Amino acid sequence: LTPGSRLLSGLPYDTWEGLSAGLLAPLAAGGSVVLCRHLDQLPEEGLARRVTDERVTLTVPVPR
Repeated sequence: LTPGSRLLSGLPYDTWEGLSAGLLAPLAAGGSVVLCRHLDQLPEEGLARRVTDERVTLTVPVPR
């Protein structure tokens, strides 16, 4: 992660992994988090559109 990174994470925030990798790490690095409810239910083309529209630079794997 670098300053200006835009992370899209599919990890839930009710676990340490989700909080640390999907929220705290990007903010500590000077990046931002792109929030998307029900990311695991988004079809592949919807996910690709979200990445483009939100200018996402990194993704954390979406649990499917």
